[in-house]
Amino acid sequence: MAGDVSSETVARFVGILANVCTWTYCQYYAFAAIPSRATLYPVCPARLLLAIALLLAPLLAQTPQDAPTWHSLQKSFQNARAPRLAELQGVWVEIANVQIEPPLNGKPGKSHVLFDPRGIRRPDVPGNPTDWKLTFQKHHPRMQVISDTAWEPTGDHADVRFDYNGDLLFSKGFGGDGACCSYRCRLDARHTLLCVAQKGEAFGLEFRKLHQ
Repeated sequence: MAGDVSSETVARFVGILANVCTWTYCQYYAFAAIPSRATLYPVCPARLLLAIALLLAPLLAQTPQDAPTWHSLQKSFQNARAPRLAELQGVWVEIANVQIEPPLNGKPGKSHVLFDPRGIRRPDVPGNPTDWKLTFQKHHPRMQVISDTAWEPTGDHADVRFDYNGDLLFSKGFGGDGACCSYRCRLDARHTLLCVAQKGEAFGLEFRKLHQ
């Protein structure tokens, strides 16, 4: 569940704390003269807290962001900006997929959220492929996007367009019945590409650029 502390994070925290305690013991009792009681208590806690803060900073910085909700994705999209062509070129991997089912019998629709900051994968498909990758490339005089997906059709090309306010527009086919969905995309402050369905559906995506 989003926001829960994983067992791996707890284990890393315990390991760091153990290292700090060992370092403190060696500094004050093994490698230095035993300080007087007057200096031990005011100095030791301050240094210990500083060491913990310094060692935990990288751990906290590496903690993955929480999975988005439809509300948070909409808010991020509203605050995002139009992407520039130079920023788009390259490969982007899907890290979030948020969809809200239509209301049924007066009840709110069910929420479906997939999230992985490393890239969403499909364990139900042989080879455990990534769910969706976008490759933006120049195709004179325009730019095209190639969609590599875990479903068919995959590898399809679509022209990239920009509307009057700079939003990126592209389409992606689904299934063999010719169904197609159009998306409107913006770049947020974290340099992830946020895309929402244009037909009023509560459906949004988030892509992270792969730096090669």
